[in-house]
Amino acid sequence: MTREIADFAATQMKGTIEEDGATTRQLLEDVQASLHDSIAGEAILKCYTDETRQQFAGVIKSLIEEVLTRAMTLAQGRMDEWVKETLEHSMAGAQKALSAANNDFKNKLSGTWGRLLWACVCCGVLASLLLVTGGFWLGRHW
Repeated sequence: MTREIADFAATQMKGTIEEDGATTRQLLEDVQASLHDSIAGEAILKCYTDETRQQFAGVIKSLIEEVLTRAMTLAQGRMDEWVKETLEHSMAGAQKALSAANNDFKNKLSGTWGRLLWACVCCGVLASLLLVTGGFWLGRHW
């Protein structure tokens, strides 16, 4: 998605720069032709041409910066959405895995505790039977 946005922004920037470049070239040629016709001094013409180039470079730079800012803002928004969705999916998967592991542990633990509980009950019953039997035997033979 980000690659598509970058390609779109690059295409848009290229078109804008080409249009502005053609306009700039035409304007520069018109200015030069006008200056050649009206001013005979070569030094004045050179200074004016350099100044014009600097001004148009500033205009082109501002256009490029604006397009790049919009493209980066859009790409950052899309990236934030993707990261948020991916993080939410990862968290959901981790919660499911943790829940499954917890349930498995509870099942194994309840099986072990159940056996231990029954073993204690059986030992208690056997001990009480032995005490009762021992009490009866002692009561008759003593």
